[in-house]
Amino acid sequence: MERIWKQYGGRLAGIAGGLLFGFIYLFMGLWKTLIFGLFVLAGYVVGHWMDTRENLGDVLESIVPDKWFQK
Repeated sequence: MERIWKQYGGRLAGIAGGLLFGFIYLFMGLWKTLIFGLFVLAGYVVGHWMDTRENLGDVLESIVPDKWFQK
C-alpha cells in the first residue's frame, strides 16, 4: 500500500478531492461549493504559513500567480 501511495499519491488525493467537491456541488450548489473551496484554500495557506513560519506575503506569492501581484 505504501508503494502505491508513493507512486500514485497525487492522483489519489486529486480523485478524493474531486469526489469531495463533486458531492458538495451536487448537494449544495455552485456558489456554496466555490465559497467552500475558498475556505479550503485559506486553510491551506494558513497551514503552510504555520509549517514554514515564512512571511505570509511570501507564501501567497509562492501560491498565487505573479500576474496578480503586479503594481
